[in-house]
Amino acid sequence: MGRGATVPGLTRTQLLAGLTTGDALTFLGVPPGQGARLGADRDGDGVPDADEPSPTLSIELTGAVPRLAWPQAFNDWTLETGPRLTGDWQTATEPRVLNEAHWLLVFPPSATSPYFRLRRTW
Repeated sequence: MGRGATVPGLTRTQLLAGLTTGDALTFLGVPPGQGARLGADRDGDGVPDADEPSPTLSIELTGAVPRLAWPQAFNDWTLETGPRLTGDWQTATEPRVLNEAHWLLVFPPSATSPYFRLRRTW
């Protein structure tokens, strides 16, 4: 959630209903009107992580060869590939090349991972 976001209140019963055997419940609250008390800023730029912009990943097919690109300013993001949208993500092993103002990766036609994502690495 971004800065200033609020979550509707839950009763004790509602919180406990979401737990299963072995689960733990940890929560943190801020008194009403006291504002944000916590917010991760892992890169120390003064902007909470959840409020920072995300890069746009563009994908272009040249024949059967995918070319992926994202803005150079997002140097601390890593391209990952996976066989499905849930789990099994791996860092792309293909070298990225700086092409004008974008990072560019070209995958060989033999590439089998149909899904791509960018992940922030602090």
